[in-house]
Amino acid sequence: MSLMGNLTAVTQAAMHLALLKTEAEEIERGEHMSLDDDVSPLVLISLGIELEGQHVEFEGKSIGQHATDTQKVKILQRINTLRRRIDTWSRVQLLYMPCVSRLRSPDDITSEDKVHKINLFLPSSLPSSFPCDVHLLRYEWDLREAQANDALSDLLHCHQYDLPPLQVQGCFCPRLKAESMQYRSSTLPARDALVMLASKLGKNDDWRRILKPLDRTKDTVPLKHDEGKTVGQQNISWIWKTAGVSNNQEEGLQDSLRVEWCKARARAHRWGEEVLLLREEMRRVLAFFEWQAGWWDKQGARHQFVSHEFMEGALAYAHRQATLRRRMSTHFRSLWEAVPSWTPASVVMPLTYTP
Repeated sequence: MSLMGNLTAVTQAAMHLALLKTEAEEIERGEHMSLDDDVSPLVLISLGIELEGQHVEFEGKSIGQHATDTQKVKILQRINTLRRRIDTWSRVQLLYMPCVSRLRSPDDITSEDKVHKINLFLPSSLPSSFPCDVHLLRYEWDLREAQANDALSDLLHCHQYDLPPLQVQGCFCPRLKAESMQYRSSTLPARDALVMLASKLGKNDDWRRILKPLDRTKDTVPLKHDEGKTVGQQNISWIWKTAGVSNNQEEGLQDSLRVEWCKARARAHRWGEEVLLLREEMRRVLAFFEWQAGWWDKQGARHQFVSHEFMEGALAYAHRQATLRRRMSTHFRSLWEAVPSWTPASVVMPLTYTP
């Protein structure tokens, strides 16, 4: 039975500690079976998953043509160290998983040009016809489940803290790409391993509700990612709605969702203020036209002219200016007539001028 609860996502460190405590209790009771003094079955699986993670780091990497000698030395040292660790680990693996000798010869590790292509043959990757101790299968299940949760949690943290607010969909920072590769890589990722282990251990499908297949293009995106759509119309990726991730105990709700909700609420308030300011500007424009029309109405009779013709001309000019302002007021009022229906009732302001 997995040590992971229904809603709480256990980290790799917490899972490893729990398994080590269980192993210590078995040793005290004399029930622990280990074929190597230094490497127990739990340590074997844990080291195997660690080596597989280092595989991912070297996948797709190569020494460039313009690399300096110092860079080449560092890369080759890491490759040689990894190859030696895999060779040592594989020898102990044969004690617990002798069937692996039928799948891999000792020369396969040294003859393989690319270190990341070396198949470790962990219990999850063994063919179904090959026998494997159930304790090894359970150890890998628990560690894989925690590994997937850690990778998923790191994806959320990477989006929440490392990426800019308006990150373009499909662009990833190096850490984000590494975490998504850990969850979903080409070399038997954590979830794919769980799929294989679930069939071998007879697990139900409850874990699939939390650890779903990950599409790096569609799923590993920030909460705010759909360009051209409002926040309320965007589709939220399932990684933000997963229960138990990011130390969240409440099903279907993440701390990051609460933070994003607060941001969206602040934006809505700010937009509401913008609507109020715009409506006030529109009201003042109409009020100005009405006031200026009345001002022009009074200008023609305020001045004395030497002839009747000049008086008629001044009155006609003032009347024309007043008429222009009223026409402009009528025109803008007709353009803005539908605005109240576009805004909430709480921010609607009258367009009529009240002197």
